[in-house]
Amino acid sequence: GLSVKDTFEAFRTAGVITSLDDLSNNEFYQRLLELPEIDPEGSTARSLYLAALSNDYLSIDNANESRQKFLKDGMMWGVCGTEEGYFPLEDLHYIDSEGLPPSLLDQIAIISLPKKRGAKKIQTIFGLQIISKAALEQHVRQHVPSNESATDFEEAKPYFYLLRTDVKRPELERLRNLELVFCNSAQCEFIYMDKSYRADLQS
Repeated sequence: GLSVKDTFEAFRTAGVITSLDDLSNNEFYQRLLELPEIDPEGSTARSLYLAALSNDYLSIDNANESRQKFLKDGMMWGVCGTEEGYFPLEDLHYIDSEGLPPSLLDQIAIISLPKKRGAKKIQTIFGLQIISKAALEQHVRQHVPSNESATDFEEAKPYFYLLRTDVKRPELERLRNLELVFCNSAQCEFIYMDKSYRADLQS
């Protein structure tokens, strides 16, 4: 694979600008379109994506021709299960939350970027789909109760209620009616974009 230096040298040999600070909107998206061909092993893809996210001077022109082509036909480096490679943007997702079910994460293509890098900015620059817990519909389909008691939680609930008096009343009512159930195991279903994913949980 190519190093960052080798990739920039390839761009330089082709007569293009190699500093993100000097790239126009059109040139930046053109580089992203060319990257799978220049760096097929994805050696520098992650570094380029992170550099774009950390560059405060990168302007985004939604009407730009290269940007429109990238959003339609572009590919970025990611992972799907055990497979790494370039995936079409329409198939790629950015994960912005911890604790998402492995049964979901193993079946979708995920961009090679760390969490908490600014979901809105990532969506603005790269046009990726963002997955958070709020985007999932969650259901417990079956569970095996344990003998552990929720008495301590019920006794503490009035204090939780007092500490949350700054929130809206409907949320307080949900807290008041919240019931804690301990389980030895549970079968859960997660629905994302009309697809169902199963997760089996064990204590």
